[in-house]
Amino acid sequence: MDTSIITDRHIAAFKRFITRLPHGKDVDLIILKAHLLIEEEVNAIIHARLKNPDVLLGEERLESVYRIRLAQSFFEPEAQPWLWKVLLQLNTLRNRVAHSINPKGREDIIHDIIKTIPSNSALKAESLQEQFEFVLWILHEAVSSLVDKQHEPKNQPSS
Repeated sequence: MDTSIITDRHIAAFKRFITRLPHGKDVDLIILKAHLLIEEEVNAIIHARLKNPDVLLGEERLESVYRIRLAQSFFEPEAQPWLWKVLLQLNTLRNRVAHSINPKGREDIIHDIIKTIPSNSALKAESLQEQFEFVLWILHEAVSSLVDKQHEPKNQPSS
């Protein structure tokens, strides 16, 4: 990460993540909280790039998958493809946990998320839960760093 672009907003988002994520607690609660915290950052990407973002972000039925895809559309196709894949995997995992007492495939999705992150640092953690929590932090950081990233409009005529 380029530390020269760390903003006050970025630091506040990080502090919010580490204080709100229930480290070491029930994995379903961690999934739900992490999803909400990461979705806040996805919303911040959208908010930073639209002229009137509240028209969309204020809509209750704008599902997370569409928010993720909208945020992704602001970046080049080759920009961190792993990130968008993992965000969609986390959304699937969150949906399963939110709608089932015993979510099918929970551990399989968690393993897939851990394997999809380009850094293998999470694998050094002792337990699957620690690996997953570390990956959630990496994911939050990756999304948060995109909020303030400079963006240039496409298809601008050259001067």
